[in-house]
Amino acid sequence: MPKYLILNGPKKSGKDTIGNALYAELIWRGVPAVRDKFAAPMKAAIAAFLSLDEQVALHYFENQEVKDAPSRYFLGMSPRQMLISFSENWVKPSFGKETFGELMVHRHENGGRGVVIITDCGFNEELEPFDKTDIAVIRLKRYGTNFEGDSRGYIDRDDVLCLDILNEDTPPQEIARDVLAKLTKEGFM
Repeated sequence: MPKYLILNGPKKSGKDTIGNALYAELIWRGVPAVRDKFAAPMKAAIAAFLSLDEQVALHYFENQEVKDAPSRYFLGMSPRQMLISFSENWVKPSFGKETFGELMVHRHENGGRGVVIITDCGFNEELEPFDKTDIAVIRLKRYGTNFEGDSRGYIDRDDVLCLDILNEDTPPQEIARDVLAKLTKEGFM
C-alpha cells in the first residue's frame, strides 16, 4: 500500500504549490509519487453533467483567477460553489461523509509502495477509510487565509500524524524538503 501525504489548509494557503514541490522532491529522490485530489471524480462528474469538455472544466476548477467567479458554464455558480454544492448536497447525503476517502483508497489500493500526494483534504471523515499508519496530514497555515465561506476546515485527529507548516516567505522546495525531513524524523518516510 502507498503512503499518503495529505495537504490541508484554507484556499490560497499553498496546498497545490507545496504539493507540486513535494512531488518534485520525491521524484528527484527516486521515490515513486503521484498527485491526486479527493475531488477528482467529482470534477469529472460535474463536467459530464454540465456537458463541458473535461479539460475546459479543469481549467475553471484549477485556475485561481476564475474558480471563485460565477460562470454561466456552472449555471451561475462559481466552480468552487458548484463543487461544494455537489459534495454537500448530493454525494455526502447520498453515500456518506467517508465517500471521497473510500474512492481515493480504491484508486490507489494496488499502487505499490509509492507516495500519493493529496492536495484538497478538508474533512476529518475523508480519512476514515485509510490505514492511519499510512497517512500524514500537512496542515498549511498562511497569514490572511482562513476557511470563511468554505465547508472545509483543519483536520483535527489524534490517530494520524499531523504536521503544522507555516507557508509564508519560504520557497516551496525548501518547505518540501523541511516536510520530508520532519516525516523522516517521525519514522513515516
